[in-house]
Amino acid sequence: MAQEKRYIIGAQLSTRSAGGDALIVEARIAKYGALSQPNVPGPGARECFRAGAFRQSLDDGDDVVALFNHDMQSPLGRVSNGSLKLTDSRESLNAVILLNPKVQAHRD
Repeated sequence: MAQEKRYIIGAQLSTRSAGGDALIVEARIAKYGALSQPNVPGPGARECFRAGAFRQSLDDGDDVVALFNHDMQSPLGRVSNGSLKLTDSRESLNAVILLNPKVQAHRD
């Protein structure tokens, strides 16, 4: 399957500590019905996601990976190992990433 890239520009993002050394990133990945920034995802393009746009992928259990700068060498979280949790609401697709405090890139 071809790799599909998505950019989080203007996404709502927060980080918090969950006791001990645990680090958590919470983000609204896509707000449904909102038009993207100009030229996102590509030159001259804009996109708008409808509610349920990701439902099939979530239902199928696709192994989604959250990356830093689209670098497969620097994964932040992955559905298959439980470090990335995606939830779909009527308003948006949301993510919770459980970072590994032993990984320098995650602490940075």
